[in-house]
Amino acid sequence: MASPTGLTSLTSYAASLSAMILGLLSVPLALKFLSKEEFGLWNVIAQSLGYLLLLDFGVSWSASRMLSAPLRAGNSDDIGSWWTVLSSVLILQAILVLGVGWCGSGLVMDFFKVSPQLRSATEVLWGGMLLVNAVQIPCRGYTAVLYCQNRWYLFHLSSIISSWINFTAFAVLLLAGFRTTAYLIASGLAIGSNVVFWYLAVRRSGVKLPLSLRLFDRIKLEKLLRYSSGIFLVAIAAQVSVMSQSVIIGKCLGLGAVAAFVVSSRSAGIILQLISRAFEAHSPHWLQLYVDGSKDRLYWQWRGVMSWYLPAIITGSLGIVICNRSFSVLFGGADNHAGRLFDLVLAGSMMTRGVLQSLNFIFPFSSRIRMWSLAGLGDAVLGVGLGILFTQWFGRSGLLLGNLLGNSLVSIPYMLLQGPGELGVSRRTMFLGLGWPLALGVAAMGGCYLLLATFSQNCPGWWPTALEWLLGFGLLGFLLRWSLRLRLKESTRQPVTL
Repeated sequence: MASPTGLTSLTSYAASLSAMILGLLSVPLALKFLSKEEFGLWNVIAQSLGYLLLLDFGVSWSASRMLSAPLRAGNSDDIGSWWTVLSSVLILQAILVLGVGWCGSGLVMDFFKVSPQLRSATEVLWGGMLLVNAVQIPCRGYTAVLYCQNRWYLFHLSSIISSWINFTAFAVLLLAGFRTTAYLIASGLAIGSNVVFWYLAVRRSGVKLPLSLRLFDRIKLEKLLRYSSGIFLVAIAAQVSVMSQSVIIGKCLGLGAVAAFVVSSRSAGIILQLISRAFEAHSPHWLQLYVDGSKDRLYWQWRGVMSWYLPAIITGSLGIVICNRSFSVLFGGADNHAGRLFDLVLAGSMMTRGVLQSLNFIFPFSSRIRMWSLAGLGDAVLGVGLGILFTQWFGRSGLLLGNLLGNSLVSIPYMLLQGPGELGVSRRTMFLGLGWPLALGVAAMGGCYLLLATFSQNCPGWWPTALEWLLGFGLLGFLLRWSLRLRLKESTRQPVTL
């Protein structure tokens, strides 16, 4: 029988594949039955709601950490107290989202210059989507319980089921003559199915979640708000760092330069997502170990995961240096490859983000996140500032270089200094485990770049050159050899007291 971690990883990839398939099916379907203006209306409302739902302030993501200890201890009074506090806050946030969204409906229509013919449809779609999303907010606590129970695979399974319900209902309603209202009804059915699924999954686990004003604890509320504010700060910093990229490129280099940036940087996001999903699948179990005080087991399990994760990140980064030209030309045309230097900096940026992710998980576990969140904010501010400056000097590569330096000068030093203590190991042990593979990877990336920039700078078409084929097969062989060697080493290593 598969382990919960294995099921989480499997369902995570299945959810991604499902989303990709449905994305390919839903867009042509919508464009067949709706006008371009109606299609654009739904996308604009969906994105605007995404910003509005940031009024969650990180509480949903904080719920799992607050509930983990009482759920592991089986303390029913503590569980009920935390559940009452979390539910109260989430209900208030749902009311806040409804109020702000309702008051801002006219602003949304004026800002996007909605035509008079669509104003009525916009009001219905905006108000309806506000309502169904607000109903879902208080129910997010159930997903936190699933995370604490290491049953996160049920969350991914519910997202797969609800997304297909959404698509099926959307298609049937379009065929029946509904237009933009089809989005609203389909989304309502999908969200409703999610809520029912989460509730039944938690109830079947036998956990009782009493809700009573008598159990409300002001001290727990203050703890929750302190913790969630840090999570919210990190989320905002990440959003600003990512969402500002196209804006900076468009402002500094012109709108025509944005396309090449988006196309050429696409591969890094895909590779990092594919690798990181398997890593993230371990987090629910690691949270349980941390809460139980088993830091030694947590560390050695982390080491075992890093035996494949680190080679995969380094190999993926090298693959970008070698293959990103072919991918970019195939994906977006010859005019949308930003150059070999861009590929090198993109690879370095991806390696840095991968390292950050491998250490980032431990800080939310510890509940001491103030300095971690400030480091994330400082990283984002420095990265955006340097990105603006370097974009004017080095073009599109300069933006990535600024973000890379922001990570390297703020977040990575902080995590390497503070992370070992949270994992219960020495800094020397951490540095030795990460240092030499990363140094080797950086040297290999530099060598590949020099070879390709010298001998394969101008290449017609997307088909890989002989040198790219040679480096690609060499990289594949190196990955297999290194992975097998590290796996063998980790399987024979015995835990020691550090």
